[in-house]
Amino acid sequence: MVAAFLSGQPQVGAVAIYDSYFTYCKSYVTILGVQPPLVLDGAVAALGTRHDKERLISPALAAVGLRLVVTAIDTDAFGTFDASVPRSRSAQATVAAKAAAAAEAEATRLGVASEGSFFDDPAWTLCPTNVELVALVDRDTGLVVIGRSRAPAPWARPGTDLRAHRCPSRRPNIARAATDLAERLGRRCPSCDSPGVGPVRAETGRPCAWCGGPTLDVARVVSCCPACDAQMVDDIDGTADPGTCPRCNP
Repeated sequence: MVAAFLSGQPQVGAVAIYDSYFTYCKSYVTILGVQPPLVLDGAVAALGTRHDKERLISPALAAVGLRLVVTAIDTDAFGTFDASVPRSRSAQATVAAKAAAAAEAEATRLGVASEGSFFDDPAWTLCPTNVELVALVDRDTGLVVIGRSRAPAPWARPGTDLRAHRCPSRRPNIARAATDLAERLGRRCPSCDSPGVGPVRAETGRPCAWCGGPTLDVARVVSCCPACDAQMVDDIDGTADPGTCPRCNP
């Protein structure tokens, strides 16, 4: 499958093959009720990059015992910032496909890759937003764990070379996404013992310190296991600032 990317064939079918591969692996594991435990300490993972990302990603993943081997696959085949090669899938599907391609090229069980996106989000910031994803893929089970980081990107203007090795302003955000991935890998699911548990959404409604009514502050954080989809809820103790209460501060 990697040969399809390296040969310059259209990427749509190749990425779709990887998407189907992950769906198949996860379904297969679910049907059998078996998921071999993934031991990270001392494991080797192939990092797919041509843009000097190993110095940004390796330190965080070393903290959970992973050793990265750089594999210079043609990551441009998955899409480029200048749109000379359009990205045909979501950022999540693309980063997983990159990681799987790296693992296959290096003949390792685990693969790692990153993917960056830039877009306007007026609800969050008045300048462009940069979202970085760093993913780990387990080819044996189809497990995909993705770390994320989001930051304002006022420097992302038309004509800017946004490739990681040419854009110093982007590099700290990649490192933060790698740290988020490491934190997720360090948290195992109480149901299936898979690594990768991480927050998927926050729910508001923390009680107001004055009236006790629900506020806009976060009351609980819901985490999910990427292997078995089990959910865990972490409640946030204490009361909220009345300034976030619709009743006390309408």
